[in-house]
Amino acid sequence: MAYTIQAVITLAGDSIGSLPEPLRWLPLPASLLMLPLGTDALEVLGLPRRPFTFEEETETPPSLGKFCERLSQGRSIVYIEAEIFGGWGTQASILFKDGVQVGDPVIAEDAINQALRSLGVASGNAVDEFEAAGLGRHRNTDGWLE
Repeated sequence: MAYTIQAVITLAGDSIGSLPEPLRWLPLPASLLMLPLGTDALEVLGLPRRPFTFEEETETPPSLGKFCERLSQGRSIVYIEAEIFGGWGTQASILFKDGVQVGDPVIAEDAINQALRSLGVASGNAVDEFEAAGLGRHRNTDGWLE
């Protein structure tokens, strides 16, 4: 079974500005908020679809970088994406803090867990940070928006 996600995640306590339609923040466990970057959002924002896991980029696309830099003003956010099929696949993440990208994109099988840890998420009783954040609830990004 396939799993794909493309989203931005931040801490729920951070002050979040307004977003253009159809974008919206969704609450997650572990005191997080997620901004799913589904089909409509990518079109409105002019962002690439999963640039690291689908298009195999290794550097942050300029449109994605600028969008995340704006969102991260005064807070930390992580951009995440994954494409997994039958237990095999790739994850990617990037940390942005106070309007600046922190380091290079992480492309690894645990990239999302690394990103969530950078926000202070702990696995607790869950298998890992991914499960603690409830990211397995839907099989694809658009599923979060239905």
